[in-house]
Amino acid sequence: MADGRRIGVLVTGGTVGSRSEPLSGREKLVKLSEAGDQLDILAGPHVKKVLEQGSIETVLRQPLNMLSENMTPAHWVAIGREIGKLIEKEQPEGILVLHGTDTMSFTSAALSFMLAGVRIPVILTGSNLPPNEPETDADTNIADAMIALQHLSPGVYLSFAGRPNAKSRVHDGVSVRKARGSGPAFISSGRVHVAEVSWGNFAWTLKNRSATDSPAQPEIPFRIAADDRVMRIDLHPGINLKALADTLICEEYRGAVMTLYPALTGPFEPESSSVPKFAETCAEHEIVLALTMNAQPVGVQNSYESKLLLEETGAVLLPVIPELALVKLMWALGWCDDYSQVREVLETEICNEFGGRK
Repeated sequence: MADGRRIGVLVTGGTVGSRSEPLSGREKLVKLSEAGDQLDILAGPHVKKVLEQGSIETVLRQPLNMLSENMTPAHWVAIGREIGKLIEKEQPEGILVLHGTDTMSFTSAALSFMLAGVRIPVILTGSNLPPNEPETDADTNIADAMIALQHLSPGVYLSFAGRPNAKSRVHDGVSVRKARGSGPAFISSGRVHVAEVSWGNFAWTLKNRSATDSPAQPEIPFRIAADDRVMRIDLHPGINLKALADTLICEEYRGAVMTLYPALTGPFEPESSSVPKFAETCAEHEIVLALTMNAQPVGVQNSYESKLLLEETGAVLLPVIPELALVKLMWALGWCDDYSQVREVLETEICNEFGGRK
């Protein structure tokens, strides 16, 4: 991003858009600020320095004002549409989304798919503490995200330091997850984070990544859509999959994402817990079933009987974390009505979500 240009800033609420008030003793109550009060979020000293040094003009928008734990896929769509309008009308060279941390990684994944082919960098950040707290990380996180916007290649990212004066790590939007409730809360799952920003300096972590070497992005229309009729299922001993299948059918769900055990296995007996039986039921009712895992297997894996049975059911096995599989399925169902086509979309790499593993 060249100096003297503009960036779009979307304010959506969250802790970064809140204020803390004394409650009792050392405890404080974090309350969402009024919409107009959040527009001064760029007034911190680190942010002001970045804006002045880069002669950066900001274009502010506030499509939402809410805590991220209350977000639904419909809110992802609202953010995506606002970004689309901002790109069309203002032609910014980068976009910053300020967001609550609890579900920020879900939104970054959703935007990665919705904005596939975007020709500018889009980066999300938030804060662990409200901006009015003495030890807030908001100013550092926002300033570092703005620095990163000036160097990143097109795509969707999440940047976070988590502490004042700590370095920010920049993650691909399709590989990041929240791993802890404070400090450097976000990690890249199954891959190395993309870049770091420390004391105002940007550095690529992956030496094969750079903005100048990135191929030109194709001009394709954004598919900004999502269908929330997807259930996420984590296996556990004694799980009643028959009851869950009945719920999927009765409530007219269109998809399900199941997290397998670490060896890519799942129960095949008793029948009420049988994953193959559950998969067959889903297929009969054209409920798209995606199978995933919490961590990528390392080394040569043995094939267990249950894994072989799963491969015969027609369920889609995705080499991604459950959160990403859930978001991708919701996105695909949002714009596609055909059962077979949705399955095909799931198996197709859209925005480097497989990282070359499929």
